[in-house]
Amino acid sequence: MESREKLMKTINQIIHYVQAKINHSDVTIGKSPLSSENLMAFLALRSLKLFEVDKALREEGLISISDITPHVLYSLEKIKLNLGIDNINSFKQLVNPEYAHKTIESRTKKLFGSTQMSIMVTLDKDMLGNKALFKELLLAGMNIARINCAHDHPEIWEQLIKAIRLAEHDLKLKEPCKIYMDLAGPKVRVEKLTTANEQIKLTAEQENSCTNTKIGMLALDTNESIITENSFRLAVTGNNDFSLVTIGDQLTFIDAKSKKRKFTIIEILDSTKVKVKLNKQAIIHHNMSISTGELEWKVDLSKTEVEEIIVRKGDIIRIYRTKNARAAKRSMTITESKALINVKINDRIFINDGKICGVVCNVTSDFIDWKVVTIEKKMTKIKKRKGINLPDSFLHFNLPALTTTDIFHLPFICKHADLIGLSFVHHPEDIRKLISHINSVTTKTPGIIAKIETKEAIYHLSKIICEGLQYKAFGVMVARGDLAVEIGFELLSSIQENILSICEAAHVPVIWATGVLNHLTKTGIPSRTEMSDISLGMQAQCIMLNKGPFIVDSVQMLKRIFVKRDDRSHSRYDRFDRFITQYVF
Repeated sequence: MESREKLMKTINQIIHYVQAKINHSDVTIGKSPLSSENLMAFLALRSLKLFEVDKALREEGLISISDITPHVLYSLEKIKLNLGIDNINSFKQLVNPEYAHKTIESRTKKLFGSTQMSIMVTLDKDMLGNKALFKELLLAGMNIARINCAHDHPEIWEQLIKAIRLAEHDLKLKEPCKIYMDLAGPKVRVEKLTTANEQIKLTAEQENSCTNTKIGMLALDTNESIITENSFRLAVTGNNDFSLVTIGDQLTFIDAKSKKRKFTIIEILDSTKVKVKLNKQAIIHHNMSISTGELEWKVDLSKTEVEEIIVRKGDIIRIYRTKNARAAKRSMTITESKALINVKINDRIFINDGKICGVVCNVTSDFIDWKVVTIEKKMTKIKKRKGINLPDSFLHFNLPALTTTDIFHLPFICKHADLIGLSFVHHPEDIRKLISHINSVTTKTPGIIAKIETKEAIYHLSKIICEGLQYKAFGVMVARGDLAVEIGFELLSSIQENILSICEAAHVPVIWATGVLNHLTKTGIPSRTEMSDISLGMQAQCIMLNKGPFIVDSVQMLKRIFVKRDDRSHSRYDRFDRFITQYVF
């Protein structure tokens, strides 16, 4: 164990080191100097290996280094005083525990409208069919409603907001529900999926059912077939057009499984196109013959746009850089072609939050090829609109966090939103640009939330926070899906905890958006692992829930947990004493 004298000397050295680091930092201090300086002090402290020092402090009965995050320099000076070192420094200019507590409470109140733990719920257009649901959510404890602007359009967003306001009016609530709107940002998604010469499965009309009806079109004027969930367009070739057929004619064919099937003509659109109905499920193949009487056509599946493709480990998928590219056996285009500019061989690619993992194996000026290396099951599906992550490909150089679409929607968002989420923030400059655009369209000051979803955001988190502190209302969202594939699943938990600590040091409110209670929300039954996630999320000031059929149950459960832990200033020992009485005395 270190001697007391050596401990005194070490604490003095730590203080001088921390002060020197603060004086030489290049972050923006600006309008929140105490919070910014405490953050710098915390980062300087964390750069040291202090296990032995921490152990010695505990043996002296003093505060642990791990417990001084919100008030670093003040607590170090207090340690000096308690060790008997003459303290000539003034405590007046240092962040003390009371200041730290009041600052985070004040910023939480300004951002979320309450100092109590907030519950944010993601809204969905399907909720508009159940107006009572909005009342149920408000009564259950939702006080922030989230609208993801990556989906739908302003008309839907406005309907959701009106539904919330109407429910508030009917319930005569004193405090209005905050509206949080996520900017879409440069999310890279699967845009178009195409196959070449592959078999296509078409389902048929079901008896006594109005859903899943397969009505489609046969077309002579195109070489591209399109298959969607409820319809299809098959490109066909032949020496005859459709001027000789009539409504009710049956076009017969033998499918890929040697089953006899037929299309029934239900409408003649023109001489090159007819609308048809399928009688039974069929497996369509390239160059398959369709005939009625002496008239015959061939199905052309050389380029077929589909809703999904089935992949297995080892499959090669091609991503074209342009939207009008020809079809490989299995290929796709993406929503942000600039994401491919810096892609190189052996770069990793993840689809659907890491459920499908691959490695780039070929790069040309027209396309890249990638190989599937890990999937959830023996075979799985790549579907349209699913997210794509390229964590090794420096996307931030070519995809700004604030897109032209975001800027276009900002006037509407600023009019309706209390909080605006900046997706895929990379640098403090992204915060400055958003604030500049907000100021150009409104005199309001909606709260700004920096969503931490990328490696670049992790590396620049402290600077992002110090920039955000220049604004009147600022917070941070801790994500899970994109962040996990960006930094690696094995690092996710520790990185999330580090983000919480950094925000605690800067007295910045946090939204915990890690898929909390997803299993309960989707199935009605909570899982054991997600209950543990709530425990970590309780260190934040707001917890976000995703949409699902049992969302009200999830809000109610969160509220019950919050009530039981209403005083979050209690130590873990206090909570143990309150919940579990041990009959040993």
